[in-house]
Amino acid sequence: KVAVLDRLGRTDIRLGMVRGVGLTRGALGVTAGAAPGELVVVGVGDEDILTAVRALEGMGGGFVVVDRGWVLAACPLPIAGGMSDAPWEAVLGQLAAVDTAASELGCRLVSPLRLLAELGPALCLPA
Repeated sequence: KVAVLDRLGRTDIRLGMVRGVGLTRGALGVTAGAAPGELVVVGVGDEDILTAVRALEGMGGGFVVVDRGWVLAACPLPIAGGMSDAPWEAVLGQLAAVDTAASELGCRLVSPLRLLAELGPALCLPA
């Protein structure tokens, strides 16, 4: 499943199906690179999708990998959901951790969260 949600308070929620990601469980959530104010989540189950949305909300945006209700890895980007105020070395380590965690959930994409961030708005266009 894929969901594109509005982070700016509007109730615009777009849902759809996506294939080729390879997830066997869990969810991936992103805000960076998505259309301004949007959050993109791809997941196997609704519970993990909701956990990813809540985690992104709590950290002000970024990248998150969730499985069975737990955040496995995250890269917070609290400045407008697209930038970090942390040292670049820390951000680089967090990005590596989210990529590794996504791979452990079966994701076959290279740099999956960054790819989803860029492609997110096109994944679920309004009807």
